[in-house]
Amino acid sequence: MTARLPKVSVCIPAFNHARYIGRALESALSQTMDNIEVLVVDDASTDETFEVAGRYAASDGRVRLYRSEANLGMVRNWNRCLRDARGTYVKLLCSDDFLEPACLETQAKVLDDLGGVAVVSCARRLVEEDGAETGVASYAETFVVRPGKDVINDCFHRVGNLIGEPCAVLFRREAAGRGFHTAYRQLTDLEMWFHLLERGDFAHVPDALCGFRRHPGQQTRASAANLAFADDEFRLFEEYSGKEYITLSLWQKQGVRYNKALLVWNRRFQEGGEEAALKKISEHYPLALFRLITLGKRLFGA
Repeated sequence: MTARLPKVSVCIPAFNHARYIGRALESALSQTMDNIEVLVVDDASTDETFEVAGRYAASDGRVRLYRSEANLGMVRNWNRCLRDARGTYVKLLCSDDFLEPACLETQAKVLDDLGGVAVVSCARRLVEEDGAETGVASYAETFVVRPGKDVINDCFHRVGNLIGEPCAVLFRREAAGRGFHTAYRQLTDLEMWFHLLERGDFAHVPDALCGFRRHPGQQTRASAANLAFADDEFRLFEEYSGKEYITLSLWQKQGVRYNKALLVWNRRFQEGGEEAALKKISEHYPLALFRLITLGKRLFGA
């Protein structure tokens, strides 16, 4: 008798998150949806992450646990999760985040009912290192279905992460066969959402069905601290801003590029200081023009 394949694969890529992974696993295993698998891929952690996950795998047959012999890095580890997932739908749950009990059932129903939807997101609770909730982020206050390309366009007209972090998104495994783009380090998830949304619609559930934790140990925090995030910001913009469905004018495009350079400048008090920030800006934007526009804004209060 052939074993029934899971409807949803909850993929938990893990690295040195022994403090948090228990909460992530418990939230995945407490879902109101039964037909799931929980796939944990430990990226050669040096703390007790693998041992903590092992206790859950030993007591619940829905958990499959793997450990890489050498550290793959975040994106390659995410892709290993995708490669080993067996579900029709995939939820990438970072090991420091968590799901509310109805998350998978609610989002899977949207994909079941609306065959043209490629990505379904939900509102997410913003949680600090100590578990304190500081707010809720959401694409909209009501249930929304929109063409995927319109949502990509929105992301260039509005500020912030509109679609959501991995814990907020459920997508179809078949559509993600390309894998996460290995050239990205900070906007890896957003680039994948764009890739999927070029091929289908976007749906948003306004309920806060997951929690996104912000803390110093996040792998993406390192990219932000050393300004590597700027490479992704400019790369993603250049790859998509020329698409026929992007409605930015030439002046608006220049404004977006300047604002991305300004993001880097505003991080000058972190690693490397002003010299590092200016060097990073110069890799993507004319430094003389950046200084001229910034001076003008100061003088005229723009």
